Amino acid sequence: MDQHTAAISVTLTPYFIGLLGVLWAIVLGFGAFWLKRLSDKVDTLIVHKEGCLMIFADRVDNAKDHAELFKSRNDHERRIVSIETRLKVLEERKG
Repeated sequence: MDQHTAAISVTLTPYFIGLLGVLWAIVLGFGAFWLKRLSDKVDTLIVHKEGCLMIFADRVDNAKDHAELFKSRNDHERRIVSIETRLKVLEERKG
């Protein structure tokens, strides 16, 4: 190594170390930003999951809803059977 090269490398070394420090700061800043956003989204998802579990775990309201559904379904089945019976009677009268 000649004199000038050694002098340049000794002179530029603090700048290179500073540049590496700045690049690390940028990378770490971006990583922290990304992790913060990811953490916020996970927190939101956990809160949403807890809300869903609370809604679906309500046995009393679910039981009432199912009872109403089955009552409505049975009513529709009764009506359909009644209509089918009337149709059969009308067909027998024609035949």
